[in-house]
Formats: sequence, structure tokens, C-alpha cells
Amino acid sequence: MNFNVLIQGSTVAENRVLVDVLLATYNGAKYLEALLYSLMKQKDVDINLIVGDDGSNDQTTEILNFFSNSFASFQLHNFNHLGPRDNFLNLLKFSKSRYLAFCDQDDIWDEFHLKNSVLRLQNSSNPICLTYSQVAEFEIENELLEVWPDFKKNELTQILVENPARGCTIVFSEGLRDLAKNQLPSCAIMHDWWILIVAWTCGEVVFEESPEVWYRLHENNHIGKGKKGIRETLNNFKEGTWTPLIQAEEILSTFERRMHVNAIEELRKFVIGINSTFKARVTFLHQRKRQMRSSKIGEAKLILGIIFFPVLFRNQKRNRSYLN
Repeated sequence: MNFNVLIQGSTVAENRVLVDVLLATYNGAKYLEALLYSLMKQKDVDINLIVGDDGSNDQTTEILNFFSNSFASFQLHNFNHLGPRDNFLNLLKFSKSRYLAFCDQDDIWDEFHLKNSVLRLQNSSNPICLTYSQVAEFEIENELLEVWPDFKKNELTQILVENPARGCTIVFSEGLRDLAKNQLPSCAIMHDWWILIVAWTCGEVVFEESPEVWYRLHENNHIGKGKKGIRETLNNFKEGTWTPLIQAEEILSTFERRMHVNAIEELRKFVIGINSTFKARVTFLHQRKRQMRSSKIGEAKLILGIIFFPVLFRNQKRNRSYLN
């Protein structure tokens, strides 16, 4: 796969560093070898591969054990159908290195992904730092479908309503790990979205505007084209509320003491604005500075959802003492 044509150059690190790569697996034998080979080819870093297998009944664990000696160190933890979110979040407690990366079982990493990501973290003076990049989406080897996301999000409100980061591109610091693992969420939509918002509000986020990971689209993607929106909509009606709002509320109540002042203000405006009167919701929408969702259709649906929020969703009474 000629991935390097998409990379805009790289800077060589002077010293090798150890990176904890957190890999969640579940019946991933079909594509797992391609991923592991791409991990083996990472430049100028050593990998501690920490795997959480979620009860696979195919050849996944056999493949993992075959590659176990290919990395600086290897851990395999057996879970029982936690799902990808809780699988990844549980793996945080096994990490000891200065740098961590989330890893999906079916993607292919460019050989400079970890090296360049670590350099971006090292260039930050903030101990709570996360970096992510664009992904190159594909279905068939050597066939690029598109590069995603196609625009950079600059405001917290944009991050709260739509996750711009594929978890497989996220690399972050031990400071963010230590903050996040001590306050594991109950309302996180996905692990990557959750930790991105925590980094955005409490630390620093660095976006790389070129792809560093090939993201494989196939019938068993947990998140992929057309799946996220459908799943979120069904969950909304099932739970009787809007999940991004509940996620934002929990992050505010959990991490407010560690947040930037402006992040607290933006989060409060978001939570209070959507939970308030019709007039307040319209005012909230009027005051937004930028498009919140990446597509115009998604933006229109979001606006209608916020305007008619009490009608579409049962606005459950929850403890919002932190908003007082």
C-alpha cells in the first residue's frame, strides 16, 4: 500500500522512546496481521503492546501470541464482552510509559505515525497533551477513498457535538492518562471522543493535517460510514435524552477543577443553553461562531434537534448542582 505518498515529510527523533500501544481486539483475525506488521515497522520507537481481547472465538489470540515477541514488551488481557469503549478505558490502568496510543485491530499505520506523534507531544509544554491526525479511508488495498476529517475544528462546541478524531490516530501523554484513568466515565459515548474532550478542556490538543493511518472500511466496523449517526439516533430514543449533552455534563462535573477557565465557560453555555427555554436555545444557536457539524445536513439536523429538544427527547431530571 503506497501510503507514503500522502505523508508530507517527517522529522527524525534523536532518541528512541517507549510507547504503550493500547489495542482492543474482538474476532479480528481477518485483518489483524496487517495491522501488527505495520506496528512492527514503526520508526525510531519501541512499542509496549497492551492488548485487551474481548472474548474472541476466532484466531485472534493465536495471532497475537505469534507476534508477542515482535515488540519491546507484550501484555494480553482477557475481557468478557466489554465493548470497545470500556475495553480501551480499562487498558489505561496497565500503561506505565510516558506516551500512549490507541490502536484498532483492522487499520494500517504509516511507519512514521508514532514517531511524528511523539514529536508533536514533546514540542508541547503542556503535560496534558493529545495529538491526532487525519486518516486515509480505504476498502480495497491501494485504493484511497477519501481523507477524513476534511476540515479542522477550532471550538469546543464543535468537539462536543461531533467527534473529529478517529481513535486509531490518537497519541497522548502520561499526564492525560493519569487524569483520565482516575475518573473513568459512565456516560462516555466512545473512549476516543471522551479523552479528546478531556484533553481539549484540561490540556492541549494538536491536530496533524495529513493522514498517518489507513482506516479500513468494512462491514464489521464499530464506527464507520452511516453507522455512527444511526446508532446515536437509536440510543437517543432508547435512553430518552441526547448523548452528547449527557457526556458534556459528566465531563464538566468530573473535571471542572482541572479545566481552563474559557473551557468551563463554553461548557456551561452549551449545557445550560440546550437545557433552557426555547428562547435561550435559539439564542445559543444564534451566538455560535462556526458551523458545529462537518456536513450541512448534519448541521441542519443538529439545529432542529436543539430547537425542539424537549419535544424529541424526554429531558430527564439529573443532578446539575455544578451549574449553580
